[in-house]
Amino acid sequence: MLSDKVHFPCSDRLREAWRADTGVEIEEAVRLLTQNFDTFYADVDISMSSSGIYKLTVTFNEIAADDETFANDNVEDALKAEFTIEIDDAAAYHNHIRIQDNQKCSGAGTLFTFNRFAMYDLIGVRGVELESAYSHGFMAWAKMGFVPDFDEAEGKAVVHEMVKRTWQYPDMFSEEERLLVQDLAQTPNGDNFRGLFGINRDALHVLLEGHEKTPMLFDLHSEQREFFNERVANRFPELLAEAA
Repeated sequence: MLSDKVHFPCSDRLREAWRADTGVEIEEAVRLLTQNFDTFYADVDISMSSSGIYKLTVTFNEIAADDETFANDNVEDALKAEFTIEIDDAAAYHNHIRIQDNQKCSGAGTLFTFNRFAMYDLIGVRGVELESAYSHGFMAWAKMGFVPDFDEAEGKAVVHEMVKRTWQYPDMFSEEERLLVQDLAQTPNGDNFRGLFGINRDALHVLLEGHEKTPMLFDLHSEQREFFNERVANRFPELLAEAA
């Protein structure tokens, strides 16, 4: 049963196609996608292309104190995300997400990623791909466990730039921290990339900031999920308790 704060128009044709492709009811997927946003109205649009690719657009608007209108009808959506799912490939592609300034640092992005992963688990999606659109986007996704696609030129360029920055800003990195970056350069993989999160916060920001248009990947059945769950546990410990 969907909350009355969720607007989700759905045709019988789409509902039947989703059930056939995923084995679950589409309303249950939407429920997971919009959970944990009790103070928001949610508008969910799902469509399917002729090739069987599902496109999802989810918009959240904050509810005003009177529980009848948006908190501010003159502002843009609090959070809006667009993504696609290819059931045959068990893959999702995160095309775009926008979070209003008043919702940044609120945990809204982490919450919605948690919701998306819960839905992916339900329908059998195993991997996620995206491209970090803005200079701060790479750092935000990296902190959630996404890693650069090291097989692509952009991913290799990121690692090269990180090594370069350790020498450009020598006072910010200890010898041990510089060696961690060199280990990543010699063996670019998820384990070595996540190892960077053990260095001091300022140095980490120097390494992660400013990498635009970088392909990034997430395997839901790997150590990346554990890394993400640690982030959720630190910010919203009750979520993992409820999920368990």
